[in-house]
Amino acid sequence: MKKILVLFSIGIIVSTFFSCTKTGPAGPAGATGPTGASTIIAIDTFSVPIASWNQWQTNYYKFVHTNSKITQHVVDAGSVSVFVANQALYPGVWYAMPFTVAGTGQAGQRFTYSLNTITLLNENYTSGIPCVYQFKVVIYN
Repeated sequence: MKKILVLFSIGIIVSTFFSCTKTGPAGPAGATGPTGASTIIAIDTFSVPIASWNQWQTNYYKFVHTNSKITQHVVDAGSVSVFVANQALYPGVWYAMPFTVAGTGQAGQRFTYSLNTITLLNENYTSGIPCVYQFKVVIYN
């Protein structure tokens, strides 16, 4: 009886693997999808000197940068990415914002953007006013 049950199980498994085959021509192609990834329309790299940071609140500093490439279309349907670097300490290393310094609780950088404007915010709980940072802004359509 055991031998019959094993043979029957093997027969079911084999017939399951070989019984499903596709016959006939392929169906029609589907509709064309939407346009792919966003296009980079501008890359803006600039430094913010120490004297240009304005104290906003206790331990918060901000810098407002204008860029005419941030159009209403970018605000409504595009995107902006910002990267920060401290070239004096870590040459060639860029960090994507928002960026938080590990072990400091809330020290780091973040940003907002609106029509023609990027506002950089620096939260600094350890050393007061921010140092000289370099920023790279990438604007997508």
